[in-house]
Amino acid sequence: STHFRRQEGMKIKHRLFYELLGDEQYLEQISAKDLGELALDPAQGNLSGKIAFIHMDGNRFGSIRGEYCKEMEDRQEFDRVIQEDSRQAFLRALLELARSDPQFQVRTSEGKLALRLEVLLWGGDEMTLVVPAWKGLEVMRLFYHHAQALQFRGQPLTQRAVVIFCHHNAPILLVNQLAGALLDRTKTDLHAPIWQGSSPGLDHARGDALHYLVLESFDMIQGELDDFLASYYQGIDYANLLVHAAELETL
Repeated sequence: STHFRRQEGMKIKHRLFYELLGDEQYLEQISAKDLGELALDPAQGNLSGKIAFIHMDGNRFGSIRGEYCKEMEDRQEFDRVIQEDSRQAFLRALLELARSDPQFQVRTSEGKLALRLEVLLWGGDEMTLVVPAWKGLEVMRLFYHHAQALQFRGQPLTQRAVVIFCHHNAPILLVNQLAGALLDRTKTDLHAPIWQGSSPGLDHARGDALHYLVLESFDMIQGELDDFLASYYQGIDYANLLVHAAELETL
């Protein structure tokens, strides 16, 4: 079963961008074969071998859908807005950037040009990407550029994110678990009262935001995430380190 999943996974990977975008120019668009190939570049100095693990999620998309979508047609339109107006537009722009930027490309051992880009999850309102560490915040700036006006029936659809910078051979399942925990913390730091009661959500100025963490080694994480953050940042309130989309250009 493991062999079958690997073989089928490779087929999907080679056609993924075409399947998502429906554009034949991406039929041959192949990502680096593994995270080592994606991240290793001696020209990047101490960033060589480091990745940016990026996880995004919508803020209260389920509640907004429940309030505004009473019929099947409404739900289909809601999904179309998320996928076409945000997700696919961002992915197309990201691919165009990667195909035009040498720092987003790698020459494989077979001599082919591949992209330093991996898609690990493409869900309804969730998405997980891996890019080289030196491209992490640039990718987030691009993502929020395409999400800054996203709305449904006049209701802003805001999105939170997490970026974990770590070594390419860090245990990817544990990195994913850490990203999930940090995403929950991001949700909390967007101010808890907004998430309660009948409030439909946040505006883009407040709701489009991310937390990031530089994970020098997995030994850094011991016990509960909040305890680690309090110790690592030596008393600084981690909530104050939330980065809003408008700040990415300056950062």
